[in-house]
Amino acid sequence: MSHAHTPPVPKDNQSPYPLREPPHPHAETKPADKPAPRAAKAKAKDDHARALAIGAAVGVGAAALALAAGVFLLEERSKPKKGKKPAAHKPKPAPKPKKPKPVNKAEAA
Repeated sequence: MSHAHTPPVPKDNQSPYPLREPPHPHAETKPADKPAPRAAKAKAKDDHARALAIGAAVGVGAAALALAAGVFLLEERSKPKKGKKPAAHKPKPAPKPKKPKPVNKAEAA
């Protein structure tokens, strides 16, 4: 079954917005055969160079920021914290010798 047929709509029930866009008049366009003028080429080249320079500056800035953060973290690790003594390794004390059990005279005989 094909849905190509649109049902009729009463005149009073028409939408204020068009369902299909009306045809546009075609304006005459310039042929694309002509080469672009030198000024346009120079401007495009200048824009490319500017974009390349901005990208390089952003990259160098990001690398410098990462390097500074790394140096800052390394400096913080090497400095001891104020107010706290570094934890020193304490050797375990030797175990105390056990007391000998009292000997019953009855078991000894």
